[in-house]
Amino acid sequence: MNERTSIVNVSGDYEETVERLAKHLGKNKLRRLIFNAIYGRTMLPRSKRQIMASTNMPDKGNNSQQVQNQLDHLSKHHLISKIENDGSVEDGSRNLYLKDKTVRAIRKEVVQMADNPRAAASISTKRRVVVAVPKFVRISVTGAKIKRVTIDDIDTFGKVKKIKRADSIGPHVSEDVFKRGLRAIIGEPGTTKDWGGEKSDLYSTRIRVGGKRLAAAFALKGPGLKQKLTPGRMGKNGDQVQRLFHEDADVFVVQHWREIDPSVIGLLRDLSVAKSVSTGRLVRYGIIDGEDSERLRLAYPRQFSGRIAKNKK
Repeated sequence: MNERTSIVNVSGDYEETVERLAKHLGKNKLRRLIFNAIYGRTMLPRSKRQIMASTNMPDKGNNSQQVQNQLDHLSKHHLISKIENDGSVEDGSRNLYLKDKTVRAIRKEVVQMADNPRAAASISTKRRVVVAVPKFVRISVTGAKIKRVTIDDIDTFGKVKKIKRADSIGPHVSEDVFKRGLRAIIGEPGTTKDWGGEKSDLYSTRIRVGGKRLAAAFALKGPGLKQKLTPGRMGKNGDQVQRLFHEDADVFVVQHWREIDPSVIGLLRDLSVAKSVSTGRLVRYGIIDGEDSERLRLAYPRQFSGRIAKNKK
């Protein structure tokens, strides 16, 4: 009697595996009854008739077919194992059913998520990144001093006011060239080399807003992302905006080559509230979308030229 090798992968996809199994287990009463019967004390494989007997279900009417349908469902989605009857169970059954070794180890988690499917929405997987906004941003705005700014409000980018409208910046402008262009406009020395532990893509204490010199932190999301920018698409773990606010700055800006979803602005606002309350300072926040990025490039063509970029290395 050979048992089928489990194909459930838990080592690298634990959360996703639990969610998938829970979805297929569901809340169907008969399915749950059969599942619980199989995952009882015995480790021996049992036939459909034996399983029905263990649940005190009479083998009459359409009961047998309903149970078979659920056994097929559980087996198909790898919640249980199915093997051929080699004669060890003498009731004429063709197949026997038993625990899946991998599912047995995570049974509790699978059942809990099946009972509460909404919980899956709060869990990050490889295919779905969940941005966990820290609880401290869900605070009252009392005492918080925040202000939303646009690119036109930043004195350092004053020439942009001459460019009223523009298309989105083209993908031919790389993130590195754009970053070097910002440095050239601001007059920020140094290099633009990235590293994994950075809090921001560009930090400067030379930004001027409302006639005041302030510290600013920029998060840039380059042309590689061909979709609307959302919090979950910012950083490998969807936490790029949160890391941005670890900088000791007065102005926080998110830039993207295309459209920026309002949820990004909302997250910026919440984090600005928390930053203001913790520092006692006025915190400014804003975005530079694809159109404003192109307005900036058109307003400062020399700074965004390849020649300037090379000279600033």
